[in-house]
Amino acid sequence: MSSTPTSSAQVGSVTAAGPTAGTVVATVTPGAGIWEITGTVSVTGVSVVAAESNNVRLRQNTNPLLANIPMPCTTAGSGVPVTFGPVLATTDADDTINVIVIANATATAIYAAQICCKRVD
Repeated sequence: MSSTPTSSAQVGSVTAAGPTAGTVVATVTPGAGIWEITGTVSVTGVSVVAAESNNVRLRQNTNPLLANIPMPCTTAGSGVPVTFGPVLATTDADDTINVIVIANATATAIYAAQICCKRVD
């Protein structure tokens, strides 16, 4: 076991309006180990609709860790970033942890996400 936890974090966002299904909003490659994963997601834009709610997923490579991240949206977007986690994941050296858009977003919606990974083994 590691006596001193290490951490890895990456911030990413889709700055183009209306990301399509499968767009990676944020990704991090933490390295081999057991990781505690937390983060934030948000949607902003002029004409965001309720269909944007829960339209992001946390994955390890292509496997869901959180099928839908709870993110309620109104016409003003989700406003304040919504937190998710903690989720534990055992990763290999080249595994990625990512947040993706599940379905096509509204043309004016801008998605943002932050992923933080803290090694716990």
